[in-house]
Amino acid sequence: MRFEKAKSDKIWEDLVLGFVALNANGNNIINGIRSKIRKEVQSIEVWFPNIENEDHVEKVREWILKVTCLNNDTSI
Repeated sequence: MRFEKAKSDKIWEDLVLGFVALNANGNNIINGIRSKIRKEVQSIEVWFPNIENEDHVEKVREWILKVTCLNNDTSI
């Protein structure tokens, strides 16, 4: 996911807090989250173990949208 720097801090914070809460509940659908900062854009990567399983991919997408309060039409 790529965002303008002005928006990315809040999204990053929401994802990290959601990741900690998710793992605290014993749900291991996500392995990690990484942020890469460039001049005008910040990329956020969400790592999960089973990308071939479409249901798993959709579950992670829904989690991202829920945690960040992004619109359903946001490109992920």
